[in-house]
Amino acid sequence: MIIALIILIFTYLVIALQKIPRIPIDMIWASLIGAALMILSGALPLSEVPKALDWSTLLLLLGMMVVIAHLELAGFFDWVAVRIVASVRSPLQLLSLLIFTSGVLSAFFVNDTICLLFTPILLQTIKPLGLRPAPYLIALATASNIGSAMSVTGNPQNVFIGIHSGMPYLSFLIALAPVSLIGMVLNIAVVALVYRKEILGHGVFHLVRPVSSGLNRPLLIKGLIASAGAAIGFAAGAPYALTAMAAGAALFLAGRQNFLTIIKKVNWRLLAFFAGLFIVMGGARQAGVMNGLLDQVHRALGGSTALMIAQLSGLTVLLSNLVSNVPAVILIEPFLIGLPGAKWAWLALAMSSTLAGNLTLIGSVANLIVVHQARYEARVTFMDYLKVGVPLTLLTLGVGIGVLALESSVFG
Repeated sequence: MIIALIILIFTYLVIALQKIPRIPIDMIWASLIGAALMILSGALPLSEVPKALDWSTLLLLLGMMVVIAHLELAGFFDWVAVRIVASVRSPLQLLSLLIFTSGVLSAFFVNDTICLLFTPILLQTIKPLGLRPAPYLIALATASNIGSAMSVTGNPQNVFIGIHSGMPYLSFLIALAPVSLIGMVLNIAVVALVYRKEILGHGVFHLVRPVSSGLNRPLLIKGLIASAGAAIGFAAGAPYALTAMAAGAALFLAGRQNFLTIIKKVNWRLLAFFAGLFIVMGGARQAGVMNGLLDQVHRALGGSTALMIAQLSGLTVLLSNLVSNVPAVILIEPFLIGLPGAKWAWLALAMSSTLAGNLTLIGSVANLIVVHQARYEARVTFMDYLKVGVPLTLLTLGVGIGVLALESSVFG
């Protein structure tokens, strides 16, 4: 048990530090090294590795990545971004439409994807206008995080939570949609207030319509049909992984795209990261590391549901900003099993782990994607982001805790 505990602490410490002196390492390598150590130490026998892997989460992520890859190749996200920016006439309109569109799309097509595809179009749009890109880039990143909170398919940690909680897709969506929608309104207000000279002090303008790469209409129709089929399957209560893989397989057959082109667009690094963490946690469970903590955590969270939501949210925000939200969620998950009011605990975990990503520039992968994509054309400093991130995170977390506490008191 001691060896497994040391490996668990080592893995999460390296994830938090993001580096070891003189040894280049990132979160993915940290999880894979931790997994290898669990196996080599005997904490998790090799025969138990397949059982430790959470295949439902991995297959759901893989299926969604394949669907998104086909929609990307069809030009869907490019077309949406172009339509957004071509229809606005002021910075405030651009900000508002950008936040709501990227937020809603992030709920269903994973926030990282929306940031990856929207950033170049956004830069192409605002460059001729002489606007400073930073406020709009920050808005894109924060909106994608806020919007993704409402859905099981909004981000990787919600995928994990949806699978492990067994919560129906629509129940998850109905419970957290108010948090995301109110959060998007707050997002507009905070960005506009912090950058009021750039957002509110600029007159009407005529946007230069960006050039779209064009639509592959046959592939787009097939992609949208597959997406709708997956959404219907999720809503009807079909198994998440089976539904996503069926949609992805159908597109592979009907889309007739080059197999390697699609495979290259799959985020294998994320899947490897999840797999490594599953093995690390599997070793910790096998060795009994978690057993001594379960009763203590259950007692600490054993008050009223509203208090439990607030306590769990605070813990999740702290841990998410130390080790990132996916590792935080996987670490917290064992303590929610058997907890009174578990439904609201799962929802609080999803809400707070996602909104915690808005606190700092390095708080979520979506933030880093935006900054990395824009690095040659625009500079977003840590302080630029922090001026929006801190008040926005505090406000949205307050709303999230309040909404979930109210819902739990009304619906039980």
